[in-house]
Amino acid sequence: MTHRHAFVLLLFAMLLIVAGCEQTSVAEQERVQGLATLEASTPSATPTNTATPEPSATPTLTPTQGPTPTPTITPLPSPTPLPPTPTPNPALAKFSFCNQTAGNVESGRFSAKITAISTTVEPAFERLTLTLDVPSDSVAPAALVRCLSALNDATLRGDIGANTEGYVLIMDMPGWLHDDRFSTSVATATTTLSGTQVLRSLSFRYDQNAAAGASIVLPLQEPRSFHVQLADKPTRLILDVAKTSTINASSDMLRVPAGNGATPGAPLFYVQDHDVWKFADGKPINLTNSPEAETDLAVDRANGRVAFCRVEPGADPGDVLAASTLWIMTQNGGSIGELAAAGRSCAEPVFSPDGSTIAFTVNEGTSNPPRLSIYTVPVAGGEAQRITPSDDEWSRFGPQWLDNKRLVYSALAEDGRSTLFMTDGQQERDIGANLVVGDRYTALGRPYVAPNGAAIAVEGVRAGKPGTDLVLLDGSGKETATIGDNYSNRPLTWGADGTLYYLASACASDAVLDYTLHARASGGADQIIAAGTTLGSFGAFAATNNGLAYVALDRMSPDTGTPQMFAVASPGGLWFWNVSGGSRARLVEAKSAITTLK
Repeated sequence: MTHRHAFVLLLFAMLLIVAGCEQTSVAEQERVQGLATLEASTPSATPTNTATPEPSATPTLTPTQGPTPTPTITPLPSPTPLPPTPTPNPALAKFSFCNQTAGNVESGRFSAKITAISTTVEPAFERLTLTLDVPSDSVAPAALVRCLSALNDATLRGDIGANTEGYVLIMDMPGWLHDDRFSTSVATATTTLSGTQVLRSLSFRYDQNAAAGASIVLPLQEPRSFHVQLADKPTRLILDVAKTSTINASSDMLRVPAGNGATPGAPLFYVQDHDVWKFADGKPINLTNSPEAETDLAVDRANGRVAFCRVEPGADPGDVLAASTLWIMTQNGGSIGELAAAGRSCAEPVFSPDGSTIAFTVNEGTSNPPRLSIYTVPVAGGEAQRITPSDDEWSRFGPQWLDNKRLVYSALAEDGRSTLFMTDGQQERDIGANLVVGDRYTALGRPYVAPNGAAIAVEGVRAGKPGTDLVLLDGSGKETATIGDNYSNRPLTWGADGTLYYLASACASDAVLDYTLHARASGGADQIIAAGTTLGSFGAFAATNNGLAYVALDRMSPDTGTPQMFAVASPGGLWFWNVSGGSRARLVEAKSAITTLK
């Protein structure tokens, strides 16, 4: 979302690293294991004068649909047909956009000399072969290959002077020892490849001060599917790259307009450019338009109110420790006033179902990582009160109301432990412990509560294999079901009728999101209502009384990995899809990030 959520996710990422959950994309450990550790272990280019890093994409979190009942949405198969499955080329059967490994990247350091670099051209793909001389007492070479945009590559490396056009294929070999074999292998400049059109050049990156590690970088004009393998007799790393791309504008169903009359049945509220906006009557309206930065918001439709967090005048919205307070106004932008100034900050406000109370996250610390607590304040006015303990190891965030008295929220400890708590304002109960004890999940995401408070959805990072499950709990915190058939399963929002919308992805990829959008009825019936492949990503979703509103982002995040982290520092658009009627349209074209959506 905004920097308010940035400090929460910063804490989440830091604690996962402490717990050993910073999951480098090795072997099968793909996107859930993130890029942070990979970039830490992958050597950078030969050091030059330090450049000021380009601001990286700020991770955000998907909001939950507010508790106010709305007319029932009955999810039906979309009249818009799912994209047809193209006839596969047998020669590309093993090709994909997924992050891939050759050999065991975790096997340790290896010694190798590149004795030859060659290219060949096949009808459907181009091949790069690195022939290696490996001594008999060395472990086998290993590499991780991933495709990502040149912009995200430069952002991750902090190289603002790099070329950010197109994409790059990066073959990371963190275990390659910097011995004599290495020193006689590494090219000092870009090597031009001959006879190929897709693979035109390669270059090496490595840290001259490191004992091991190197990357081979191949620029691409657009992302292409690929396949990597390790062959022996002689030892070779073989990278095949498809000649043509299978991605086009029609591949991304959720970005394809359809039909007419795709109009939300109720106003939408969102944050863009640090202002609170309202989309109603076919147009966006800036409700705050203030010199201060507005961040998160909550909507009480029944009583016509909007709560939001506002950074103090003169403070830097990008500073995770910047002071901010809780404000309230009418849904037309009138009667603006400050409601609470607790601790150092305000984040994640949410109205109780009856609209009488607001819960929100407060940073009570003075340094990183932040120290987070849950506060509540009466809408009618009064002193904000902390309702969570302040004398233990947990930071608490992401509050969601189950009813007018009970809240559920996430918690993280500095040693990396993760759980969910539930409270009635007097007594706190750990409802996530059973999920993270043992080897089932290493971390939990934020809770998403159904409008009637009878169900909770939470994302769990798998411990035994890569990816995330979607775990369902009842209103008391008892587990009722697990959705885990896909690589990742991300909760999006609940419909008023108890339908849970979630996004599933097929594999970890830093360039392409291959997704299916699911609607799971309260009785358990699950159907795919959209499918596609996108070079971007998706931000916040919100169910309305006649469909789904969502934020489509033009670029993928360069630092995904923990639950519900995705790019928001990206242009994109606010879309609306009348699910039962089939019409779909972009409501707002956003040159800057749209974050919170209600």
